[in-house]
Formats: sequence, structure tokens, C-alpha cells
Amino acid sequence: MNNLEINNSIDFYKESIRFIRTNISHKNSDKIIAITSCKENKGKIELVYYLSRSFSKIGKKVVLLDLNLKENELSKILPFKNQKGIIEDIIANKKDLKSCLIEDDNCDKLNILISGINTDESSEILDSEDMRLLLKKLSDIYDYVIINTPPAGIFADAAIVSTMADGIVIAVKSNSTTTEELLKTVDNLRKVDANIIGTVLIDNKY
Repeated sequence: MNNLEINNSIDFYKESIRFIRTNISHKNSDKIIAITSCKENKGKIELVYYLSRSFSKIGKKVVLLDLNLKENELSKILPFKNQKGIIEDIIANKKDLKSCLIEDDNCDKLNILISGINTDESSEILDSEDMRLLLKKLSDIYDYVIINTPPAGIFADAAIVSTMADGIVIAVKSNSTTTEELLKTVDNLRKVDANIIGTVLIDNKY
């Protein structure tokens, strides 16, 4: 695994994002990339968003999925209005995919799918044939599918998503995540034969 660091320097943060993007883009077979953490991590969702933007800025067509169905993380940092999300619109009501996509205001090649309502049945939804078909459809349309997941050290959801992803990155919170927590997270993912691309050390001071 490669170890990268994101700290309180904005320039260093941007360069670290580019480094992650380069590592992924050089593996031509990797299209579906999941981002997880060991535990609740304030910087993880920002990493997911800015990594998605970074790919779109080099001309790649990208879709960002918030598959943390226990907590609608992406809606906390982006002002979405009247958007129900994956659970209600796509899984439950079988709406047309195109009508559910949100265009990012800053990047014309970046689309977003939010999770929508929180649910206690997230594992069942993620492990469903509907979810597999959705990811397959998105991977056929987009150059990259970037997925936000719940913490792999706490919930089974990230491990489920990792079985459908080409690779997974672990975001580690600086001065908070312990070695024991990281090893537990890695073990949880390796039990399902996840392809762990690397870890990213995030300093929440940035």
C-alpha cells in the first residue's frame, strides 16, 4: 500500500489529491474507486469530493456516489435541494438514472448521486442486484465512479461495496486513528478480498 498525507497546507493538500489521482489513473483497469475510513472522519467526504473534481479537471467523465446510506454525508458539504437520492429515486421508484444525476456547479464533467434518506437496511440495499446493476451502468457511462462509504472499521457496508469496486482507499485521521483501528479496518477489507489501493493520512486542521 502507498501512504500519502493530506495536512493543513492547501498546496500540499492539492498536490496529494493529484498524487492519488495519478496512482489510480495509471491502473487502466481501475474505474470504480471506493473511499472509506477506520471510523467517523470529518475529512473523508471532502477527500471524496475533491478527488472526484480532480479527475474531472483532466477531462475525465466522473460520477460521485454517496453510498453512506446511514448518514447523508455529501449533503452536509454541498447545498442540494429537493433531491431524494439513490434509495428513493433509483432503488425504490426505479426512476431514470439521468433524471437523478446532479451536475456539479464547478465541474461540467462531474455528476453526483446523493444517498437520500438514511436507512437501517443499508447492508441489504448495497448487497442487492439493483446496486450491482447501477454500478455496472455507471461504469459503462463514466470514466470513473468514485464512491463514498461508511467507516470500514465500524460497519460492514464498506466491505460490501469493496467487493464491487476495483479498488478502495482508506482515509486515516491524523492524531486520532490508532494503529489497532487501522489494522482492524485492513483486516475487515481483506476478508472480502478487497483491493486496497493505499491509505491517506488526513489532518483535519486544513
